[in-house]
Amino acid sequence: MRTDTSSTISWYQVNDQPDHKRVMAWADTINDTYYPLDLKSLTGDFRTGRVGIFDVSRIRVAQVHSDPMLCVRRRTHTARSGGDFYFLPIPYDRPLAVAQRHGTPAELAPGDFSVISTYQPYSYEQPTENRLISLRIDGAYLRERIPAIDDLLGQHWSSERPAVRLFTDMARSFARNAPELDAASAARLAGTLTDLLALSLEAPEGAYLSAESPVRAAHRSRIFNAVERHLADPALSPAQISRELGLSMRYIQKLLAERDESLSGLIRRRRIAAARADLADPGRANLSVGAIGFGVGYVDAAYFSRVFRAETGMTPSEYRRQSLN
Repeated sequence: MRTDTSSTISWYQVNDQPDHKRVMAWADTINDTYYPLDLKSLTGDFRTGRVGIFDVSRIRVAQVHSDPMLCVRRRTHTARSGGDFYFLPIPYDRPLAVAQRHGTPAELAPGDFSVISTYQPYSYEQPTENRLISLRIDGAYLRERIPAIDDLLGQHWSSERPAVRLFTDMARSFARNAPELDAASAARLAGTLTDLLALSLEAPEGAYLSAESPVRAAHRSRIFNAVERHLADPALSPAQISRELGLSMRYIQKLLAERDESLSGLIRRRRIAAARADLADPGRANLSVGAIGFGVGYVDAAYFSRVFRAETGMTPSEYRRQSLN
């Protein structure tokens, strides 16, 4: 339940709820302030649940203090509205673990972080009472700033790296101080925070000690950028990307296969992600489903609907109704 508002930060806590209602109240709070997911206590005695929330630009910052819990975002949740975000947890006191889809869990020590897409299922496991800072960043905004962000999901970013430490230190300071700033100053600092995030994500964890080279990472980033630039072009194809970048199709597919991706799959996934955002946007409610599909590169409305349903389990019209109701 909401307890108070200090400056621009709103606090919610469930500590004063009856014992038998506390976990459910905490689950409702997290669902209301983040996005839909399943939450359960990892102990038989859940007592502490407190979160402070504020929004700056297209970033929601949360200060969380809670007892042990497991949060799971399932495919049924991702089909609902309000799902296009990236979630970045930064633990304060003790380790926690996050896993995107079927990937290996990222074990985050205090000061580490991971990037999780809320478009895809994930799990968050906090085995002890803990405090953390979390960032919920608008999906379209972050992809515009960091086009290759989906290539980096679920990885472990260690505070042993100076660029990571610089980002997480600023995120903590931002969470403490931004609510006291005027809106314009806070927005400028939010942009700086995003720039530091991009700096800390320049290469995957351990890349300089493994087969991943800065050149390969740069080529992969170029591929993502090219797809984003031409997303609305119906003629966009792997061959076009290959010609534009001067990279062979074999090399491009090899780079993407290292992330369990193909170029045609990447184009399809990004088009459907953009369509989902448009369908859930009240400002585009006057556009037909066919117009939405055309805007992301699908000339044939029926084909767009088939691809959309294959990716999401819903037709575009069904998704729009759920999103806007």
